[in-house]
Amino acid sequence: MNSLPSPEQATDILFGQIYRPAFLGRLESRGYSPRNEKEASDMLELAAKLQIAKEHEAEKVAADTGNFYAEANNALGYVLGVQVMPEQVKEAAAQDQMQSLNKIAADVMQDPDIFNSVLTQMSCEAGQFAQISG
Repeated sequence: MNSLPSPEQATDILFGQIYRPAFLGRLESRGYSPRNEKEASDMLELAAKLQIAKEHEAEKVAADTGNFYAEANNALGYVLGVQVMPEQVKEAAAQDQMQSLNKIAADVMQDPDIFNSVLTQMSCEAGQFAQISG
């Protein structure tokens, strides 16, 4: 069996083989395709900065209202343009999404580099949790 990658290598593998293609594919499905590698990198960097800004704003709003989860949910719904759905639609969407995620997870875990990278990430998270709780 292959040895586990370092945490940095694991992050690079997961970013390059999972996150980056998924992110760019999602943008492409909405009509936003990078014309070159520089644009792809800029899109990824912009997304990271927007995520940081969203988290910062959500923390600020949560501090003001005391209900972080409700405010984060509302803010995300606003950003995504999502309307509140009836419960049956929510359940069907969640079930469909879970089935899709399970299939994707089963497919990508066939790649030993990705499998080992996930193990490395989980090991690091477990170590961090042990330090916090111990």
